[in-house]
Amino acid sequence: MGITFVCDAAAGCTFVVWSGDVTPAEWYEHRQRLLADPAYRTVTKTLVDLSRASGLGEIDDTVIEQMAGVLRDEELGPYKAAVIPNSAWDKARKLERRVEGSGITVISFTDLLTACAWLGVDADTAQARIEALRTAASAR
Repeated sequence: MGITFVCDAAAGCTFVVWSGDVTPAEWYEHRQRLLADPAYRTVTKTLVDLSRASGLGEIDDTVIEQMAGVLRDEELGPYKAAVIPNSAWDKARKLERRVEGSGITVISFTDLLTACAWLGVDADTAQARIEALRTAASAR
């Protein structure tokens, strides 16, 4: 199903949902779409929901290093990203470590409410955005 997102300038946050099997190529294509979105540069936070992602076997240490490199090269800082990783905790934690010192802070959370509190994003807004993205991903 892939990756869907919306940049919400009013919330100051990009909401991202990974659904089903996601490959490194899909992540790279997602980054290209995200960078092409003019609203992306207006936000300083991202909430990434991986709770419905599966088949992340292709996202290995080499890919995580490439992902971190792309994020570091964008020179976003200061930027905050909250990740709700489902069973991919080890991968999310590796990404956290790989971007340290870049101005990007990535932290993994077990639930949406805590992630929203850390980001300073309204939880009801986040839940609505995530549900809409899940619906869009299911329709693909």
